[in-house]
Amino acid sequence: MRETMKNLIKNTITSIGIALTVFCITGMVFDIAYDGNFSLDNYQFSKMVIGCIIVGLGFGLPTMIYDKDNLPMPFKIIIHMGTGCIIYTIVAYTVGWIGGTSSILHGIIAAIFQIALAFIIWGGFMLHYRNDVRKMNEKIKHFSLLTGSTLIMAVGTYFFKFTNNFTFGGITGLAVLVADKTNISASDFSFIVNMLLLALGFVVLGRKFAAKTAYCSILLSVALSFLSRVCPMEHPLTDQTMLELCFAIALPALGSAILFNIGSSSGGTDIIAMILKKYSSFDIGKALLVTDIMITVAGCFVFNIETGLYSFLGLAVRSFMIDNFIESFNLSKYFNVVCDNPDDICDFLVHDLNRSATVVHAQGAFSGKDKYIVLTALNRPQAVRLRNYIKGNQPTAFILISNTSEIIGKGFHNV
Repeated sequence: MRETMKNLIKNTITSIGIALTVFCITGMVFDIAYDGNFSLDNYQFSKMVIGCIIVGLGFGLPTMIYDKDNLPMPFKIIIHMGTGCIIYTIVAYTVGWIGGTSSILHGIIAAIFQIALAFIIWGGFMLHYRNDVRKMNEKIKHFSLLTGSTLIMAVGTYFFKFTNNFTFGGITGLAVLVADKTNISASDFSFIVNMLLLALGFVVLGRKFAAKTAYCSILLSVALSFLSRVCPMEHPLTDQTMLELCFAIALPALGSAILFNIGSSSGGTDIIAMILKKYSSFDIGKALLVTDIMITVAGCFVFNIETGLYSFLGLAVRSFMIDNFIESFNLSKYFNVVCDNPDDICDFLVHDLNRSATVVHAQGAFSGKDKYIVLTALNRPQAVRLRNYIKGNQPTAFILISNTSEIIGKGFHNV
């Protein structure tokens, strides 16, 4: 309720400010058009200002309708614009903007400005709410990534890892050992230890990381517990151990890489690996290798040597795959374009790709002619468009394209 009132007050003040601004600009335009002789019947400046404030209220107060989730957007716009235009019309006749002894031309021009005013105010509020929608869409996308990647990990862990006694992969690997030697299920053990390590992550890595990791950790534990009760597994899905190992590696590795890439984790020893990465020069894959190696070694003594060797292989490949997944997610293209005229290329970058570039003046070693080097970094779809544009418009340009996943700066994500 407090947030709604805060937004309502902000929107109303904004609407009043727009109305007053449009009133001043309109008065200047009319005054210039009539060579300083423009006037209105019964003109009083205070009356005009009060009229603008009322118009601002007429367009500002109805914006609370956009907080109603049960109404379609077209209905919200009709209610907002209809209320504002009705109030504007009443005020316009009352204060003398239209009607009275004014000429028909005055009325037509005033009506045009009425429509323009309405759309200016409406456009301002729609821009504001569009930004809110964009932010909400980003949050929904982020939440979907957290949920989807965690469920991928749960499927790979439960169906392919637990049933084969593979002990790589942190707490879930340790849970396999504990479940074999005690009456505690692997799923319940994972839940308990994850909560303890989550508290450590909150202290060391911060509240934002801990909040996302808490959600993923709880979801993973709940998903594993749910699967163990709904679909109990007494033996592996197939008799192909290597095939099961591939899925036990690939699915959790993909899920972990997505989580690490958006600043989260599934909990467990992933938290220890993130702490190790923060305070050392290790990549996340190497950090996971260090934190999980002892659990894998223990698996050799608890189970047979064959299972232990499979676990060692899984640990090494999983660490390698996570680093490669993250690098693939962030892969960008770095361009060095040597050309005679950089203006067209820069214009295409700025206006079509919404990117920028750095232009360096150079000289050809063989020809001695003046050249320009355009330096820019793009994602892969943008790189294809730029390469095709240059080949089609400046075929004599010399293009060097390099892969990079370590770009630190605005517009790029770096882990």
